[in-house]
Amino acid sequence: MTRQQQTDTQADRRKRKFSFFANALLKEKELPPLNFLSGFLYSASFSTFASRAFLFVRKNTNKSRTPFGKLAKELNPSRKTKTLAKKFSFAPASWTAPFIFQNFRNFDNHIKTIKMKTMTIIMLSLIGLLSFNSCKKDTSTICDNLLEQGIATSISLKGEWEFKHFAYTANGNKIKNKDEIHKGYINVTDTGTIWLYHTNTMNYEVTLNNSNGITVTLKGSTYINPPQEETEISNAFGNSQCYVIKGNELLIHYSEKDKKNILILNKK
Repeated sequence: MTRQQQTDTQADRRKRKFSFFANALLKEKELPPLNFLSGFLYSASFSTFASRAFLFVRKNTNKSRTPFGKLAKELNPSRKTKTLAKKFSFAPASWTAPFIFQNFRNFDNHIKTIKMKTMTIIMLSLIGLLSFNSCKKDTSTICDNLLEQGIATSISLKGEWEFKHFAYTANGNKIKNKDEIHKGYINVTDTGTIWLYHTNTMNYEVTLNNSNGITVTLKGSTYINPPQEETEISNAFGNSQCYVIKGNELLIHYSEKDKKNILILNKK
């Protein structure tokens, strides 16, 4: 075979190979799509659609973004805190230094408020207790000081005593602020009974205790339309604490009312 024939043979072979590959490519283009979306998915329209859809979804979800999405908003829609647990609870997503510090300050202020209320209650209780003890101490002091000025026996107490004054004493030593009593007297019998005569008549049972203590209990009364003075006398006499007799004068200490705590009576 000549050289010219060999060259022609090689050219024919190249032409046949080219024709084979060209026909194969044409057949691939002519193949039908695997499904109805395959053509759409490989086209430029799908990428445009996908990118626009992604941007739309992202734009709308960012408007209402919360630490826990919709669930976080529904937990407390009114944003009101009614309990201590809700007040100081916070989501893990909000664990920032300023937020933790603010919650710590709120908790600390709440603890301080509780402490202040507790201290106030304790102080008021102590003041009330001290006042009560002070009143008891004042009464004891007045009765002791009155006794030093006279006598207090059941025998000396018997008889009739006429009301003279309402008065006041701070410690039992000095008596002042005397207001006159216009009428009325008592009769102390030897049977443990005291009769009080004013506009009405009242009957008391008397008990003497301690050194000069006295307690009276109302047993009966006519008590019809009593005047103001009689009401004041009966209220004072019914709260008697102690007494003393100085010569012809009977002093009865009673629980203080209207800046008065002493009844002054004279022997009839």
